[in-house]
Amino acid sequence: MNYVSLYRKWRPQVFEDLIGQDHITRTLKNALKSGRISHAYLFCGPRGTGKTSAAKILAKALNCEKGTAPQPCSQCHICRGINKGNIMDVLEIDAASNRGIDEIRELREKVRFGSTQARFKVYIIDEVHMLTPEAFNALLKTLEEPPEKVIFVLATTEPHKLPQTILSRCQRFDFHRIGLPIMVEGLSKIASQEGVNVEEEALKIIARSSEGGMRDALGLLEQVMAFCEGSVSLEAAKQILGLEEEDIFIYMGKAVLKNDLVAGLRLVGEVADRGRDISQFVRDLTGYFRSLIILKIQGEEPVDLDIPWVSLDGMKRQAEKFSHDGLMCINEILTGSVSELRGSSQPRFVLETAVFQICRLEFKLSLQNIESKIEKLEDFILERKEGVAYSYSGQPLSIEENRKDYAQQSQELEPVSEDTESFSLTDKNSQPVNTEESSIEEFNKIWKDFLKELHGKDVVAYSWLEQGRPSSYEGSTLTVELANCFAQDNLEKSKPKKVIEEILCGLTGKKVTVKFILSNNTEANGIEVSGEEHESSEDSSFEGSLESNFENSLGDSCESSFENNNTDIHNDEFVAEVLKIFKGKVVDHEETKKGGFFGV
Repeated sequence: MNYVSLYRKWRPQVFEDLIGQDHITRTLKNALKSGRISHAYLFCGPRGTGKTSAAKILAKALNCEKGTAPQPCSQCHICRGINKGNIMDVLEIDAASNRGIDEIRELREKVRFGSTQARFKVYIIDEVHMLTPEAFNALLKTLEEPPEKVIFVLATTEPHKLPQTILSRCQRFDFHRIGLPIMVEGLSKIASQEGVNVEEEALKIIARSSEGGMRDALGLLEQVMAFCEGSVSLEAAKQILGLEEEDIFIYMGKAVLKNDLVAGLRLVGEVADRGRDISQFVRDLTGYFRSLIILKIQGEEPVDLDIPWVSLDGMKRQAEKFSHDGLMCINEILTGSVSELRGSSQPRFVLETAVFQICRLEFKLSLQNIESKIEKLEDFILERKEGVAYSYSGQPLSIEENRKDYAQQSQELEPVSEDTESFSLTDKNSQPVNTEESSIEEFNKIWKDFLKELHGKDVVAYSWLEQGRPSSYEGSTLTVELANCFAQDNLEKSKPKKVIEEILCGLTGKKVTVKFILSNNTEANGIEVSGEEHESSEDSSFEGSLESNFENSLGDSCESSFENNNTDIHNDEFVAEVLKIFKGKVVDHEETKKGGFFGV
């Protein structure tokens, strides 16, 4: 008798033989008991999880000579014929090689004829997603209303490629990947029946390598059994499967913890020198750190983990030394490397790059930490700029004083006349003021809100306009004074100017045309400068205008705190917030001259 491969020899014969698919077998058995048989089924799921086997078992249960029942006998002529594939009424079609419209038309013609041997005609179409659109269209009507006692079972690994018109006409069953403990148990029973002693840890790595498919697991088991001839050890299984010893992953974890890039690259060299599959190594390394994440999350709780590693105790100790953020960052890097390796002509370089990143993890996390701190500081600056106001003497008021001042000076808009859209501002005593003055005052009041909204829409325009101020408003033209010609040239461009005018129109309810001029007085932003300084302002403003929004905001806050208010730097609210966020300290100016803040 010719040798039969394990996956063929141990193909499930009844529903109870299907491993890890209880949700499907129970539903089908109940349907058979009650006689509620659908005319079309869709079996979808990963390869090797029992889709075709379940279809054949269903065909046997429907046509068994002992009657339709959840448990076919597998001994009668019909059952044996279905197993061997020589019953004409149960036809298995490979859609990958019969995907055209002609094949489907031929099937459609045969469907019209009644069964010859069995009670039901069963058409099993494997890899159905390979059919062409024309073939699907030809199948559609037959699938929706097949002749009496004709049943279709469609099987696919990629259900998302099927048209919705096909999906809506089928009862869908999703086959799951087989869990590690269940697969190990099944492999152990088969190995025992074959008279081969296999170590449990060897079964675990075979199950892990199969990625949840029983057919792949049986193929690997058969390969290892042929190599070992009688008894399968863990070391032999690793050797034949091309898997690395767990020690190399533990050493890699130690290298990451110590930020030892040299040790990490040395391990990469060992893997490459052994001729191992680098793509498989990266997947296994990703799985190792994923297991560390699970162990880290588990803590001391006695949770049954599906982790296929032998050195769990050592891994638990290593997981405790990592931070949650560190492990998640490592997982992100390695997962990206797995994707990058697909189709890469230099897999070793991809692995070395990943190892470089995970062994310099502290630097990457520090950058992320600094970014988050800068975001907090920016939020604080924006809140401070919104809340600060200046007294008539030019001194900044506290936020609480600002609120009181705003309440005392609140004014209402009243129309000048019924036939005009102009408004005048009246104070508490209803004393009218000049319309032109009230208009420019209105723009002064909304200027901070305007700058905030501009910052959200056009940061570059905001950086040019932040040091500007409204000068006059005549007709519908708002004149804005700027400190330098560079800002004027850039803001006169159509795009930023349009954005500015739209924001002002939305805030005031008026049509506003903006005109930009250079400031001719000797004051810039409320700070007196000497003649020489004013003459050179245009030369120095270009460099300042290129600073980031954060630097501009920081400059404003520091200026208002130290130059306008002459506040002690050690007691300033802004400085205190900076020191709190960055966990820093105030260093004297003379001390920084020794070598900068980092003492270099």
